[in-house]
Amino acid sequence: MLCTDLIFAVDSGKSSLLSALLCLLPCHQGHILIDGIDTSTLDPESVRSRLNLVPQEPFLFEGTIRENVNPWKREVPEHTINKAFKRVELYEKITALGGLDARLDDSLLSHGQRQLFCLARALVREGNILVLDEPTGQ
Repeated sequence: MLCTDLIFAVDSGKSSLLSALLCLLPCHQGHILIDGIDTSTLDPESVRSRLNLVPQEPFLFEGTIRENVNPWKREVPEHTINKAFKRVELYEKITALGGLDARLDDSLLSHGQRQLFCLARALVREGNILVLDEPTGQ
């Protein structure tokens, strides 16, 4: 399997594929190659750090919107975060909630908006591989 920019798994074996891709499940047959490199030869944490996973069940935690969109606490310019929210069409909602420093509560966003929030988080994070876990599922 060759992965370069986008991985979009379908139903059959999706969970196993995601587990293998994230180095949680060993590959007993074949290889997973990313940019021509066999992932089994790399440190699992190194592989995971380069993948942007948008889970089926969106994960948000107590804290500000800024902390939720950038939980790695690395320097991300505000315009980059705002651009990500604009791309997923949540910018106006975030602004209405009080902006990036407003406290985030799960009840403030619908399930679909929470999924879009996780997509914005993936856009803010460095990495060029985006893994979507049933992006249209509920």
